Amino acid sequence: MKKTSKLSFFIFSFLLIFLLAGCSKNNNGSSTYSLNVTFPEEGGTVTKTPDRLYYKKGEKVTLTAKPEKGYALANWSGIGIEETRDNPITITMLDDVDLIAYFGKSYEFTDDFSTGDNWPDMEDEIFYAGVEDGKYVMTIKTNTTNARTVKAPYQGVLSPRGDFVADVIFEYGTPDKYTQAGLIFNYKKVDENKFDYYSLRISNMGNYTLEQIVDGDAVTIRNWTNTNVNIDGGNLLAVEKYGLKYKFFLNGSFLDEVEVEEDLPFIALLAANKTKGPVTVYYDKFYINYIEKLPLSDD
Repeated sequence: MKKTSKLSFFIFSFLLIFLLAGCSKNNNGSSTYSLNVTFPEEGGTVTKTPDRLYYKKGEKVTLTAKPEKGYALANWSGIGIEETRDNPITITMLDDVDLIAYFGKSYEFTDDFSTGDNWPDMEDEIFYAGVEDGKYVMTIKTNTTNARTVKAPYQGVLSPRGDFVADVIFEYGTPDKYTQAGLIFNYKKVDENKFDYYSLRISNMGNYTLEQIVDGDAVTIRNWTNTNVNIDGGNLLAVEKYGLKYKFFLNGSFLDEVEVEEDLPFIALLAANKTKGPVTVYYDKFYINYIEKLPLSDD
């Protein structure tokens, strides 16, 4: 009886140790996971919430980049996550994680259109543009479909490549006529009369069109309805460029994104009509921030 009890106790203890060991170890032989964040020697720091050396499986950790004055977060990078400029980000711990927070020198420019120093006055039989009463006015004069753009200032601050974030407020000056506001981006001149670029057009009818122009021919990427556009007031249009990807936001909500074929940082304001004119778009409070990414010390 005593021998049986001792044997049973031994077997039970062995199984218990085996089960506990199996449940508490991951692929690295540890019951917890580490989160390591690397960033350049200058430009900013990163905080972790909660801030610990190790985390349990499934635990969520929030990472917040804190740029120094004159710098901005360029992007997060790491195995198992999509490269992004979102800040903060939340990581779910399912394995050991190694991330890089890249910071960059920030070149910010703002324009409230109080003067016309940075924007051209333009006028011909089709188009008018100029600063009036603290806004940039763009008018298509014709009754046939036309679109015109004006290159935003501060282009080429970073040469030849650079990421940026930008935003501008637009308002439809002719809400009773089909009017489009928006941007062209990723532009290049092919020859004297041909240009390649992308465009985003948001109409006062609630739809938007995202298209690519190649050798003068337009290819529709997206044609969507039900935007949260404000027909009778101001709209905040924001764009975020990182590498080959552009993300667009309208009035604080994500609108769309596109990945381009070449890295050509460029942005211009757009006004367009559809068969009936004249139509007018007002732009206000233009902002752009170019970000020159810093290398890590061992890059």
